[in-house]
Amino acid sequence: MFIHRGPAPFDRTQILTFSYYLVLPSVGRDHFGNNKAVNGVLDGWQISGIFQLMSGWPISNFSVSGTNQNFGSEYGLNSNEIGIWGNVPLTVGGTTNGSAPISGELTNGTVDEAAVPLMICDPRKGLKKDQYFNPACFVAPSYMANGTYRLPYIHGPAYENDSLDLFKTFSITESKKLEIRAEAFNLFNHPWNEFIAYDPNMYMGFSVQGGPITSTNPTGTIDNKTGHREIALTAKFWF
Repeated sequence: MFIHRGPAPFDRTQILTFSYYLVLPSVGRDHFGNNKAVNGVLDGWQISGIFQLMSGWPISNFSVSGTNQNFGSEYGLNSNEIGIWGNVPLTVGGTTNGSAPISGELTNGTVDEAAVPLMICDPRKGLKKDQYFNPACFVAPSYMANGTYRLPYIHGPAYENDSLDLFKTFSITESKKLEIRAEAFNLFNHPWNEFIAYDPNMYMGFSVQGGPITSTNPTGTIDNKTGHREIALTAKFWF
């Protein structure tokens, strides 16, 4: 039985989270003559919020393989898993006899273990802009010669969240109240790098056993950004 040891797919090595709650100063009472009507509008506002900053989840070992780039979608490839694909000449003992898809059956003699490429250098080095692993550090597995299941810890894209909530409750009568609330999510409109499920940039294509990557997509590089500011205005009435 094959047992994979490594970081959990939900691991976040560094996490910073803090929340806050503030009651704003009484502006009407202190600076506008302490008028009851003005106080009712300007005073009693409250602010709460949360800020989160996390390092990226680990990019995991190669979990799927097949003959084409979309093969992994049949198995629900997650956004932090790398897949390999390709049809390679079937060379055994120096004799080439047709071709075969890269698969566990080719590299391990069984479909119960995934085919994974051989790692020839540190994939965390030599990175380009918005690139999280270097595909040049891998070569294709070959007949009964599989690669490395456990990768160095490769952090995926980091995550940032900043949300703010401004609200006040107005007392109309003893039993009736009105709450006005304004909420902002991703307050500073910060875009996040993100690999998506079945992202072609998480696949590596090979055409020769033991050969380098031959697919032309910018493997390991993120070209998807997500995250934008959202604002919600709400009112709640108690009676």
